Amino acid sequence: MNRKVTLPRKNWKVSSREYFTYFMQSQGSMLRVLMENIYFNLEGILGQAPRINFAVSNLKQACIIGGQRYSARPDGAAVIGPRDRRVPIISFVGWYEGQTWCEFLSEVLSIMLGQLAGNVTGKSQDQAVFVGGFHRLEIYIALHTKGCSEDESFDLQSTRGYNLILKEDWLEATHGLTRLLRYMGMQR
Repeated sequence: MNRKVTLPRKNWKVSSREYFTYFMQSQGSMLRVLMENIYFNLEGILGQAPRINFAVSNLKQACIIGGQRYSARPDGAAVIGPRDRRVPIISFVGWYEGQTWCEFLSEVLSIMLGQLAGNVTGKSQDQAVFVGGFHRLEIYIALHTKGCSEDESFDLQSTRGYNLILKEDWLEATHGLTRLLRYMGMQR
C-alpha cells in the first residue's frame, strides 16, 4: 500500500506530540527494557559481536532534503560504538493519543532518514535502518534496506502489529526482535 506522508521539520515539535513527552519517554523506556532483556539472554552473541548499548536518548538525527533540514529525536535507541561516537542501529518511537497512522509513519520515516543520513555520512555506510515502536496497543518493527531513490520515494516495510497482551503475539514479537538483534549484532 502506497501512502504519501509529510515529514515534520522537527519531530519533537509536532504540536500534538508536545503534550505527551513523558508518555513517549515511558514507551522508549519500555522498548529499551524489552530489547535489553532479549539481548542479554541471547546465547552465543555476547563477546562475539560489538557490544550493543541501550538508551532512552537525547540523540538527534538530521538529514537535508531539497535544501531543507529535517531533524528527529527517537524515543530511545540500541547503539554501538564508543560513548562519544555512538551509532544507532535500532531506533525506538512511541505513539501519542490522537496520532493517526500517517502521522506515526511520518515520525518513523523521519527517524529512519536521520539514521540513514548518519550511517551514510559516518563510518557505518550501512543503508539498512530499523525502527521499533508502539502504535496504540501494538508494537511494530519497521525496516528499510535500500537507501533513498532519486524520486524521493522510500520503501518502508513493517511487521504486522503485535498486541503484547496476547501470548501468541508476545512470542512472535520477541522472536522477531531476537532475530533482529542477532542480525544486527553479527552485521557490525
